[in-house]
Amino acid sequence: MNQKKKINYHFKKIVSKRADTEDSRGLKKLYYVSDELNNQLFVFLWIDQNNEPQKFQFFFSEKVIDWSEQTGLTTNKTNRLDPQEMDSKIGVQKGLRTMISVNDPTMIDEALSILNESVFPIGIKDILQSRIQK
Repeated sequence: MNQKKKINYHFKKIVSKRADTEDSRGLKKLYYVSDELNNQLFVFLWIDQNNEPQKFQFFFSEKVIDWSEQTGLTTNKTNRLDPQEMDSKIGVQKGLRTMISVNDPTMIDEALSILNESVFPIGIKDILQSRIQK
């Protein structure tokens, strides 16, 4: 008997002027957000002029899987997960996130599990999964 995949997250592309404008490296930045956890689960994807992915950041609960063509895959957490920083700064939740590199292979498993339970616009999920695979 076929078992259906459990779908918990539905990602949509956010339309913005920034996505139509190339940065200084000639890359466009696309933004995908989960309908269910829009401030906790989102993806930034940078593509080149040939629509080839050059970099992405997959944010889930202030953890970040970062991949780029130049540096490969890294696991990170944001400053919002750092209790010392949270206690010492007022308004840290509202400012820019900074990433702190951590070597945490369990984050890769967690990211893949979330992706398996997600629906994205065509092709995006494949890009993420193929670069996160161990």
